[in-house]
Amino acid sequence: MFDDMQKMMQRMQSLMDNSFGEAPLARPFLLPSGNVESRLTKTPSMALHVVEKPEGYEVQAELPGVKKDDIKVEVHDNQVAISARTASQQEKKEGERIIYSERTEGQVSRRFTLPVELDESKSEARFDNGVLTLSLVKRNGTVGPRQLSVS
Repeated sequence: MFDDMQKMMQRMQSLMDNSFGEAPLARPFLLPSGNVESRLTKTPSMALHVVEKPEGYEVQAELPGVKKDDIKVEVHDNQVAISARTASQQEKKEGERIIYSERTEGQVSRRFTLPVELDESKSEARFDNGVLTLSLVKRNGTVGPRQLSVS
């Protein structure tokens, strides 16, 4: 009977993962899949918060532990692409033996489309305390693509 329940849970989890991805909140009622190590090595995600204002949009992206120089922001027409290299280095001291570490390296990225075209020349990006804030200005004319420098 337990085997039947476990198979049913695995089938339900597979259906949920295929529908919503493997985000923990997409399947809160199901048991975690795989072993602990496989769940900890998944690619990190980037949480976004987008607010529309009369002059444009303010986008906040959470990038904890990322360095400013490892962030790339591109704006073209009404599309925005954010990418960042994530790295967590460990320092091993003499006489210590690391048993287990949850530090990772990788790349996170998000690409999204806004309802109106953006003025790349007036848009800005700044990074403070692990949060990237984009001030994206709505466009009146046409301009080519531009990469924003992060301050």
